[in-house]
Amino acid sequence: YLDAVGPYLDVIELPGDDYAAQHPLISPRFFDKYYKPAWQRMIRLVRQAAPQCKILFHSDGNMVPLLPALVDLGIDIFHCLEPLPEVDMQAVKDRFGDALCFWGAIDLKTSLREDVAAVEAEVRERLRVLAPGGGYVVAPANHVQPDVPAANLVALYRLARELGTYPISV
Repeated sequence: YLDAVGPYLDVIELPGDDYAAQHPLISPRFFDKYYKPAWQRMIRLVRQAAPQCKILFHSDGNMVPLLPALVDLGIDIFHCLEPLPEVDMQAVKDRFGDALCFWGAIDLKTSLREDVAAVEAEVRERLRVLAPGGGYVVAPANHVQPDVPAANLVALYRLARELGTYPISV
């Protein structure tokens, strides 16, 4: 399968939803022992068949304790960098910003369900913290749900387009 589609792949997503909530459901040690070898094999196969392909790892929740393992695996993009109280965005950017592209971080549970002003404030803050130096894709911190007002999504992407051209200065 990879041999057939490899030349056409730009990004492949590896799912990890079973890893995190307010904190990872498994320890970094458990991840390294039981999950990492399988992910290493999969990533090696993808890299062989599609060297141009970026590898995106998706997981909800607080994955910060497992980010070193993802970097070690050679993950290119982390989705969704959920803005939880336990996640210090500036610390994450400072520690992993040279190794990972962050995709997401706009809160689906609060600002995207509030009003346009809340969305705009969060987009500005995420760009201020996560965009310097590159490696940030402005997007919701998970898959958009039906109760998110369309006007808020329009505001998110309008402002991202307006402010999100590199080099960014917010």
